[in-house]
Amino acid sequence: MTEYKLKIYGTSMEDKHTHYEAHPFVGPERVTVIIRRDIAVDFQKKYGLPITKAEQFQATVYLGRNDQRVKECQDVFRPGSPLMGAIKSIDDIVYQKN
Repeated sequence: MTEYKLKIYGTSMEDKHTHYEAHPFVGPERVTVIIRRDIAVDFQKKYGLPITKAEQFQATVYLGRNDQRVKECQDVFRPGSPLMGAIKSIDDIVYQKN
C-alpha cells in the first residue's frame, strides 16, 4: 500500500448506506476512497457541517489494489485492479472553510 494525499469533493461522494465513497483521481486513474459513517459523524462534530456538504478537503489515504485486499473487502463490481483505500481517522482529513 502507498500513501496518497487526495483532494476529495464532499458534494460528489456517493452514499452507500453503510459508508460513503469518493472517487478522486491519481494521475489518470480513478480510485475509490471509503469513508466510514463514524468518520463522517466525526467530521460533522469537528467542522460543523456534513462531510457531503464540504466543498473540498484533503485526506491522507493508503491505497492498494483491489485484488490484494482481503477477499471479503474486495469490490467484485470493479473490473481489473483499481486502487482502493479507506480514510482511517478524522485526523487524516484536513478541511479549511472558504
